Amino acid sequence: MQIDTPGDSIAASLPYMPFKFNLPERVLEEELNSMRELLGIGSRRVIVIGSPSDAEFNEFIQSYNSLYGNFPYAQRPLLIIGFRQRRNENELKLLGSLSGQSIAVRSDVNAALPNVTSNNVLILNTAGELLKMYALADVAIVGNDRNIFEPASQKAAILYFEGSWQNNRDAKEALVETGAAYVFSRENLERLINTSDDAKEMVERGLKAVAAYKKEVQSKAEEFALQIIGATKSLRNKFMAISSPVILDTPEVLSSAAVSSPLSQRVKDIATREIKNEDSLDKKGGIDFRFLPIVIQSMDNLKASIRTIPISSIRRINLTQEWSDIERLVNSGIIPSAERLKDYLAGSLFKDNLDSDMDKIVSSISDILRMEEESCSLTDSALKDILIVLGSGMSGQELKVAFAN
Repeated sequence: MQIDTPGDSIAASLPYMPFKFNLPERVLEEELNSMRELLGIGSRRVIVIGSPSDAEFNEFIQSYNSLYGNFPYAQRPLLIIGFRQRRNENELKLLGSLSGQSIAVRSDVNAALPNVTSNNVLILNTAGELLKMYALADVAIVGNDRNIFEPASQKAAILYFEGSWQNNRDAKEALVETGAAYVFSRENLERLINTSDDAKEMVERGLKAVAAYKKEVQSKAEEFALQIIGATKSLRNKFMAISSPVILDTPEVLSSAAVSSPLSQRVKDIATREIKNEDSLDKKGGIDFRFLPIVIQSMDNLKASIRTIPISSIRRINLTQEWSDIERLVNSGIIPSAERLKDYLAGSLFKDNLDSDMDKIVSSISDILRMEEESCSLTDSALKDILIVLGSGMSGQELKVAFAN
């Protein structure tokens, strides 16, 4: 944070690094199966390489060719590539490093996934899809100093390229020290593709490392953000009193959501339409949304998750303060972790406060969905479960009984 002399501006910035590790849960198996079917993967192994430099990609493709270059295209591991920058389609197909490959290029993020049964390479010439593709990977290969927690959060065994790792060193070292990531080499690639047990062990270690890092770092980052937000408001009020212009310099971690904007009424209406209908439980006929399979599944997911929270922790939750903190994060364009919203829901259930909290929880999630849509981010499955359960039409007391059973 920098404060200049009166007459100049006040600039307040938050560091981006801790917040980028607020990753969603893995893509749901149902969606993964649909992706596999559309792509025509079948029983093929999948390698996803994310943001490699040209030199790194050349090193990788030499190893790939030496291992699989003599196989027919359809029998090679499927290689999904997310380069650091989008390029012209014709240029991609003419890259010398990709000679001898059968290539499909995906340039329209809204189009259906292409069938690559006869190809061995799929190039993602899009934005925002790499994280989801990591969930398909048997092995994910990460370029120097990229977000290595992304493939770890999507249950992929990880190889990485050596380099400076200035911005993501802590994350990389956390995975390396737990045995969840190894440096890229031809031998390591061959071993992980051929030995599923080794890859499975790496996946489990990676998930534990990500969970521990998020718990220790993300919560502290959110607390730090709240302190900065409060300090910025205090400074703004102080300098406004002496007629100094105040400009909040919003960094990349803060989106346009830092400026007050209307709630996504459509999402809110869909999720709360049954809650708002006071007579719905007394009417005969129609569909009882409380017992649809999607509601039951989301209820089971949340129930299993909430039961892992110690009851002593739930008792200690100060609902007023916690909600104030969540609101300040959302209003500043920072997405609070799904764990934090889930903990608040648990506290609200335990303290019989959910009837009065439902609307504001749904409204907050609708804001989060809007921010994720703007940044092309995946939504944590826990948020979807909360939205479905709160939109089921059940009262707070009914939900408390359901969660207790």
